[in-house]
Amino acid sequence: MSAEEMRRYLAEVGMHLSDRGLTGEIVLAGGAVMVMALHARGGSRDIDAVFATEADAIREAVGHVAAANGLPAFWLNDHERVFIAADAPTVELFEAPGLGVRMVRLDRSRACSNDDAVRSPDHRRHDGQDRGGC
Repeated sequence: MSAEEMRRYLAEVGMHLSDRGLTGEIVLAGGAVMVMALHARGGSRDIDAVFATEADAIREAVGHVAAANGLPAFWLNDHERVFIAADAPTVELFEAPGLGVRMVRLDRSRACSNDDAVRSPDHRRHDGQDRGGC
């Protein structure tokens, strides 16, 4: 998937959520960040993320988008939830109706993280406090 395709499919997920009166939030990681934020490569076969809010509804919407567009079932998955600390600082990548898309700050990615992979419903930190650098 190219960056443009990723945005389009994520926007479709957001529309499914919005139609239900929901707003979800995901935190991207891995190849999707390389493609969408860094423009470091042309595409990725999937989008690895953490479903920070409305996880069940996001999974359902992912299935609908996959079926409508001929995508694999796990084109958007939350396998990264075990690697991203619950309080990892994030930045907004973009918003679509029904879906906020964030990414872990690059200086706090897996390679730089001093945190254990602690999970909670809120996978973000917005106060700017870091606990050490790389």
